[in-house]
Amino acid sequence: MKKRLLSAFLSLCIVLTMMPAVFAAEASTLPDAVDGVIQLTQSVTITGNTAYSVPEGVTTLDLKGFTLTVPRLDIKAGTALTITDSSENKTGKLTSSNGISVVIWDGGSLTVAGGTIENTSEDENAITVFNLDTIKVNGGTVKGATAIYNTSFNGTNADGTKKDIVEGNVYCTIDSGTVEGTWAICAFGLGVQEDGSIDNEKVQININGGTISVLNDGQGIATNASSGIYAGFTIQMTDGMISAEGAGGCGMYLPAVGKTTISGGTIKAGQAIRIAAGELDITGGTIEGTAAMEAESDLISGGSGGTQGAVVVGKASAGYVGDIKVTISNGATVKNSASDNEKSTPAVVVSDKNMTTDTYKENSIDVNITGANVQGDIIKVSNLTPESTTQDGGATTLTVSDSTVAGDILNQSKDGDLAVSNSSVTGQVVNASTGKLSVNGGDITGNVENQKNGSIIVADTKVTGSVSNSGTEGSAGTVAILGNATVSGDKTGEGIFVESEADESVAAVNVNTGISYAALGDALSAAADGDTIRLVSDIKGFTNESLTAASQPVFLIDKSITIDGNGKTLTAGTFTDTQNPIIGIQNPSASENGVQVTIQNLTISGNETTGHGINVWAAESTTGDARPNVILNQVTVNNCGKTALTLNNSVVEATNLSTSGNVWGAVNVDDENSMFTLNSGTLNEPNQIWTEINTGSEGPGNISLPADWKYVLMNKPGESEDDIKYHATTDITKLGEAYNETANTVFDTVDRALENANASQAKQTVTVIKSAEAADNTTVGSNVTLVINQDVTLGGNLANEGTIENKGTITGDITNSGSIKNNGTITGEVTNDETGTMLSTITFNVTPSTAAISVQDSSGNEVTGNGSSYELNLGTYTYTVTASGYYSESDSFTVDGTTRTIDVQLRRVTGGTSNPGVSSYMITVPSNITGGSISVKPTYASKGSLITITVNPEEGYELDTLTVLDKDSNKINVKEETATKYTFTMPGSKVTVNAAFKQSGEPTPSDMPFTDVSSNEWYYDAVKYVYDNGMMNGIDSTTFSPNNTTTRGMIVTILHRLEGEPSVAAAGFTDVASGQWYTDAIAWAAANDIVNGYSETEFGPNDTITREQMAAILYRYASFKGYDVTATASLSDYTDAALISGYATAAMQWANAEGLITGVTNTTLNPQGNATRAEVATILMRFCETIAK
Repeated sequence: MKKRLLSAFLSLCIVLTMMPAVFAAEASTLPDAVDGVIQLTQSVTITGNTAYSVPEGVTTLDLKGFTLTVPRLDIKAGTALTITDSSENKTGKLTSSNGISVVIWDGGSLTVAGGTIENTSEDENAITVFNLDTIKVNGGTVKGATAIYNTSFNGTNADGTKKDIVEGNVYCTIDSGTVEGTWAICAFGLGVQEDGSIDNEKVQININGGTISVLNDGQGIATNASSGIYAGFTIQMTDGMISAEGAGGCGMYLPAVGKTTISGGTIKAGQAIRIAAGELDITGGTIEGTAAMEAESDLISGGSGGTQGAVVVGKASAGYVGDIKVTISNGATVKNSASDNEKSTPAVVVSDKNMTTDTYKENSIDVNITGANVQGDIIKVSNLTPESTTQDGGATTLTVSDSTVAGDILNQSKDGDLAVSNSSVTGQVVNASTGKLSVNGGDITGNVENQKNGSIIVADTKVTGSVSNSGTEGSAGTVAILGNATVSGDKTGEGIFVESEADESVAAVNVNTGISYAALGDALSAAADGDTIRLVSDIKGFTNESLTAASQPVFLIDKSITIDGNGKTLTAGTFTDTQNPIIGIQNPSASENGVQVTIQNLTISGNETTGHGINVWAAESTTGDARPNVILNQVTVNNCGKTALTLNNSVVEATNLSTSGNVWGAVNVDDENSMFTLNSGTLNEPNQIWTEINTGSEGPGNISLPADWKYVLMNKPGESEDDIKYHATTDITKLGEAYNETANTVFDTVDRALENANASQAKQTVTVIKSAEAADNTTVGSNVTLVINQDVTLGGNLANEGTIENKGTITGDITNSGSIKNNGTITGEVTNDETGTMLSTITFNVTPSTAAISVQDSSGNEVTGNGSSYELNLGTYTYTVTASGYYSESDSFTVDGTTRTIDVQLRRVTGGTSNPGVSSYMITVPSNITGGSISVKPTYASKGSLITITVNPEEGYELDTLTVLDKDSNKINVKEETATKYTFTMPGSKVTVNAAFKQSGEPTPSDMPFTDVSSNEWYYDAVKYVYDNGMMNGIDSTTFSPNNTTTRGMIVTILHRLEGEPSVAAAGFTDVASGQWYTDAIAWAAANDIVNGYSETEFGPNDTITREQMAAILYRYASFKGYDVTATASLSDYTDAALISGYATAAMQWANAEGLITGVTNTTLNPQGNATRAEVATILMRFCETIAK
């Protein structure tokens, strides 16, 4: 083919040279053009040797069923001619018997829409259409020995260089119609340039439809090898048919470098596609071979009459310059439709013949069949002709994946490999090579046979047939059935290893060679670069007894291999030296490049006597790509005597790394020349990742970790000075008790952290990150902020000169000359000196959320907060919450050093008032009370409002208890109006109403909660009375403290409650601050002359009340209420009567006469003595029962 096309091209050059450039118009007997159209009215013959040029302005030649015979038709630059045939029978022809029928010059174009263009010359080199620019076939027929000859230049110079190179690209498009010839369509590119480049765009062939018919064992689409002289083309086929007569024909011949893409259509020939250079990408359509061949045939040269098959790949002889890359994918069909049981019916043939010659040793053949439908045999072959010696092999690969193969797969190459994965094979799989045939995944219906001393690896594959190993050349090869592979048929021959049947005597298998080993060390020693060693059994009890060097590993990896642990475990025995690692990875001594090692799905279990679990090491001077590079995936290392993993001048990337119990810690990056990347994993040791390199809180550049890791320094005591190392951790509490945020350093103890921070001149923040016990009187320096985290408890006494921010629990005492911000719990005693402050966070949860919050201290000063949160010192405060369209709410609260949240829910205003400026408080009633229910009206009320409680007992039940409590759980006096209706006066806060029902007739048990008030005490009834009537509460929920004294402010507050807490203007006492719990009560009492105070400006609210003061206040209150106060008694029998103050004499006489205050003995009244809480309760009960009845 090469010689014939070259001869044709040289003949063409001679013909083109002889013909003149301009032709006489009178030579033409064609009709005149009408509107650019020449339409034949009869057959026309133009005689002579002069070419006929299409006249200027002519766009269409309509043959009209007639024949136009010309020496040659020239389509010059600027002419775009369409040849058509408008006759009914479509019998029109354009014919020539010379060497060329039509020439499309550079800048011209031809569209064949109808009729026939043919060359009738008997010369086998004759050309029908010589295309230097553009031809498109949309119909009709183009036929001849060479039907369409596409070239990017016109001849060669004397020195062999190309001349008249086409300025643009050359295009040939077949959309419909027929192209017929021995060489139907030819493509000649510009070839390989001096710089080695190839322009594949210069000649472009597009087959989108139509039929290309190959005659005389020729070629449908032909390119030319000639050592790359004519390389450079693009062929695209999306539809249409290319078919060849006879077994020797070739549908597409690709011996030169170019780019061919087939996505549709059909190619059918004895040799459908032959490729010897360039790229071929088949993503659709059908490639069909129609001829069988001898089972052990060699690769035969030529695109016509050569090796049979649908796709034939290889370099049978010299001249095929360039790599070969073939991809068959995406459901494309490649098949051989020949029917001959005595011969092979190859669908794909790949030959490595000649690939190690000097000509081709730098070239490669890469054939990848993936996702294809193959019907016929897939064969990889070398030179099989005994009398012929060739240099075969080289870089030749054939892989089959995710495909269906209805035929055999045969490796007949001398020593090459063939790989099949995840495919369905209905025929046999045969290795007749000293190389390897591997099958990974999928199923094989036929037999698997290893015929020579190569190997077959079958992994995770279902084999329905039998497996045999019958080597005939030297020793038999090996057959390995690995992983989850199953074999239904017999297994015959020696050297067949079945992994699923192996016992503990087999430690590992080389997945690449199929050889099994009793010892893992032997498998590692025998492995070659690129191999995978897979553990077959757990390996237990190994030691370091046979090792001769202290740092020598038990298992040495000094090759670029993969260790597949296969879910197995390496469990060490007792070592005699903890210097020996279990696995050591290092470069071989003579290597310039670092080993590339992968370890996956492996557990390493050491003990306190072993060294590192994995030690990756290289000499200190090793840098860049010379460093060992290790990938760890699903690796677990536990309980080693040193680290799980140590890096020295190496690169490690780990995914799903798990470590625990390793004495030194998880990962040590020992030098800045190492690089460690952790993509994921769980490192459970306190020391997770550490190095002596420190580059700041962003971490060292040679360590890359997930975003949730933190980089810190770790400071702990060393032998002579602090031991400081750089750590990466997911949880700094693993490293120590305290974290200095300013220095980004974790300390082993709180005391050392504070000592270090106190010594600094700069501001320092130290956080206690896990529960700890500080030494007594540990100092928090003036420059230090000590933070106790939430859920953390700090014990020990502290001397605070700086700031303590407590979010957890402090159990020790604090001597405070600085600032304490308490949002947690302090169970010890806090002693503030004159400069010490203690702040707590009070948070308001208000509804609506847009409401405004105002907080004032006891002096009426506005307190500034942060949104709805306030940091407040100890004391009493008042808040007011307002919002447009809602009733406002005001109340007081006490800050006692603990954090709290105050819930405020404003009630919406009805009746059109936007904001009445009146505080309204919610009344809460319980639901689901056993035995009845209660309701209140209204459910919101302002201070002083009368509230009605309606009691609704169920049948058989009666009210047992009814209590009303204010926001501080103080009881409010409830008045019984009827058996089912009760009333109380609304205080200046929200209230909660509680009720309990009992079965009718059931006695009511005491509901007093006080554990220090026994029923046999003289004051029991009095305490119960004042508690039940909301006059007095305990000092806490279970303690009344009857022997404690009572203050003047408390007595006045009790009377104020009895009156329903009416509002009046403030009194003038300077020692009664606004916003205190007793402020309103004292103002009311003063306004009504119930109290006078010590003076006009001093009341003494917190002073303990005396017995005579108590009598005076009750006397004035009775007068205020209009009760009878005329009773009087002589006090002369009391020896201390003279001690009664003048202002209290009448009051004491009245109180004694009414039995409110009696003598403490028969002869003493003790008027100046303090009134205990029990005495006050008794006096109040007597007053209510005898005076206010």
